Parts: sequence; structure tokens; C-alpha cells
Amino acid sequence: MSSSGGVYSTLLPIAVSTVRELNPKVLMKLTSAYTVFGEYFKVGSYDFPAKPEDLEFGKMFWELSRCLLEEGKVKVHRVALDKYGTGFQGVMKGMDALRRGEVSGEKLVFTV
Repeated sequence: MSSSGGVYSTLLPIAVSTVRELNPKVLMKLTSAYTVFGEYFKVGSYDFPAKPEDLEFGKMFWELSRCLLEEGKVKVHRVALDKYGTGFQGVMKGMDALRRGEVSGEKLVFTV
């Protein structure tokens, strides 16, 4: 962020006051996929009102992405099953590999 401001977008809710203390010119945004259900929900002390427009977007996006996947125009990452071992030990080794930047173009999946 610069002294002139910026946008801070997060997936986990934090207090707006925390961002404002660091830089009052920064706009804080929260992204939550749960709004796609079009229903009210609460996370901690944060209330999320129902957003019917997000529900409509979700319906459109689901259909679009389904078609793109079906037609092979979008492909998911290949699965790397137990590449770093099984159980939580494998998970920890996989996390270390992620931190070192050794994982690319694959989805790490572990048998726990």
C-alpha cells in the first residue's frame, strides 16, 4: 500500500479499525464465496446480508464453468496423490515444498 491508499482485499474478516490504524486511506474489501448462496450468514462478529444478485451470479457462473470444463476449454490441475507421503507427516512435507516454491501445476492430495 502507498501513502495515497490502495485496496486491501481479504478472505478472512478482520477489523476495519486494524486496517485504518495502519493506513486510513486504504479501502478494505472482503471476499466470501458463501454469498453465492444468497442467504444471510454470520462469521464471528461479522454479519453478511443475503445477496440475491450473488445467487444469480453463482447460477450463471456454475453453468458457464460446467460447460467450459465439459468442452475441455478449462482444465483442472493434475492430482498429485501422496507425493510427499501419507498422513499428516506427508501434509507437512507438502506444505514445506509449497513454501520453497517446489510445487507448480498440481494439486497436492493426501491420504489421512
